[in-house]
Amino acid sequence: MPDADRLGEIQQRVDQLNADRILAGSTWTASPVTERSSLPPVQAHVVEDILRTQHSVIRGSVGVFANELHADFAAAARDDVPFLLDQLRQRDAEIAELQSKLRIRERQLEDMDAGVIA
Repeated sequence: MPDADRLGEIQQRVDQLNADRILAGSTWTASPVTERSSLPPVQAHVVEDILRTQHSVIRGSVGVFANELHADFAAAARDDVPFLLDQLRQRDAEIAELQSKLRIRERQLEDMDAGVIA
């Protein structure tokens, strides 16, 4: 099973990230830098915190990456990490339940063996 302390630390970082977000309800999006950008051309991709309203689009910069795949990964991380933490918690609960059932079954088998031998 995963290290519970490490998972707790990761969850705290996710919670802090979401608590610090200025644009509540926004999404992280990877976008190529445009010719109007003040960034150097080598930094070709930016991850933005984007809030779309009925009348406007508000953007906040999250990070700038030279590689499009890195930008896509970072943009998805805000949703992926909490999902993966949830999956790990579910697996931990399933494992704990199966281990409990296994212990019960092992005791039953031991009792049966003891009855046969006695």
